[in-house]
Amino acid sequence: MRELPESHSCFPIIGDLGLLAEMVNDGLGIRHIVLKGCEASGFVSDETTLILYSAARKMLRTSPRSLDILVWGGVSSPEAAAAFLSTGAAGIVFESVHWLTDLVAIDDHQRDRIARLRMDSTELVGLDLQVPCRLFTKGNSLAFKEIKTLEESLCGGEITEERRRPFVSQVNARALHPLESRFTPDEVIPLGVEAAFAASFADRFGIRTEVAVKSFVAGDSKSVPLGRGTEGLLPGQPCSQTDGDQVSFIQGAMSSITDVPEFALKVAEAGGLPTIALGMMDAETLERRLGRLPGIMGGRPYAVNVVSLAENPFKAAHLAWIKKHRPRFVWIAGGDFSPVRELVGCGIEVAYIAPDEALLGLALNPASAI
Repeated sequence: MRELPESHSCFPIIGDLGLLAEMVNDGLGIRHIVLKGCEASGFVSDETTLILYSAARKMLRTSPRSLDILVWGGVSSPEAAAAFLSTGAAGIVFESVHWLTDLVAIDDHQRDRIARLRMDSTELVGLDLQVPCRLFTKGNSLAFKEIKTLEESLCGGEITEERRRPFVSQVNARALHPLESRFTPDEVIPLGVEAAFAASFADRFGIRTEVAVKSFVAGDSKSVPLGRGTEGLLPGQPCSQTDGDQVSFIQGAMSSITDVPEFALKVAEAGGLPTIALGMMDAETLERRLGRLPGIMGGRPYAVNVVSLAENPFKAAHLAWIKKHRPRFVWIAGGDFSPVRELVGCGIEVAYIAPDEALLGLALNPASAI
């Protein structure tokens, strides 16, 4: 890359954190980097786009060089694009969300198959070999199963370049671009999650490519100013200094990890909303481990995550603890809806976590509305 004339612009597509650090520190004359997270198609990172973007931003803060950061794939709405653009990204690359618009040359069969894609129509393979690759599969994909079987056959013992090479070669040799495929079970098709939103993109912005893209950009432009008003909420700004209860990030819950009051305080002081995971703690354990939480938080907002599935034998104790201590927010992790209505009735703000389309449909069912 050092030998390229200055008139040539190089846009390396990166998914490896080590290579990203090398390019930020060395540069090789590069002025742009494109981040490809695990949501994209084909060979990808083992990290999400947000993790890659956060890492790139952190590296650049301590680097004397200035690089444009672009995001490849996985961004299917103006609101999502605005989240990146308002925090410094230079651009978003459409991978497949526009495929149902008129300038994309596909036939009716392909159009129908793309319109029917769902969030679970793709899956990562190759993670155990440290060469993750996202491919099309709907459970009946013989080609995907064959690739998965090859991966498993290569995983015995130390993972080396010699073990990775046959896997990569097999995928490359069989890979067929989605727009050249028929979406049959015997085809190896690199496909990103973004494609599942092609139908909603066309419904929202229309099927004329130029009009749809301009409408997307217009929606993004409206959202970016909202994001640019959050400079005071970026990491490093304590919760107590924000406007009202606004915070810059929400810390996710993990049982037996995010159930320490002092940890919650540190998250709040860093500008985030801490989430306490109640996990499978009984009433006695709850009081012993979290009884000090309200006092330690000193009025700062925090959230509690409770599992509402039948497998949680302590759900009643958890709900009683929540009603007693009245956290500002409660996240319900799947299962029964009745706690949602119950807690909302107590004046607590509740969010229901729907991990799949079936639960999401149930949550949006008018009969289940709170």
